[in-house]
Amino acid sequence: MQPDLQDLYLISGKGPVPKESVLYESIPEIGLMAVVDIRSNRLVRAEFKTVFSLYNEFLVERMVGYDLSRGIDALVRDIEEHVMVQSKKAVIRAIQQVYEKYVSLVKESERCDRE
Repeated sequence: MQPDLQDLYLISGKGPVPKESVLYESIPEIGLMAVVDIRSNRLVRAEFKTVFSLYNEFLVERMVGYDLSRGIDALVRDIEEHVMVQSKKAVIRAIQQVYEKYVSLVKESERCDRE
């Protein structure tokens, strides 16, 4: 079943790439665009701004379908365990920013529902 467009939100996040990373000269930060279904709390789509398509694909496969209502500790732990690149902390920071915005959206939605 397709999510209702009214429940979908496009959320961005970014994280600085370490200067010693091979990516730094091409992009000083990794950006993340994520589509979140606020009703199911699931990450529906995601895309990272990075120079390597395999890097983006690997991360996206781990994220799509993830239930944000569980928090992001398990997702961050999965990335820490399976991603062995210098820019890993930039990815995690981008995910954290998306999650923080998601939490704000949920709180705002709940506030509006009570009114």
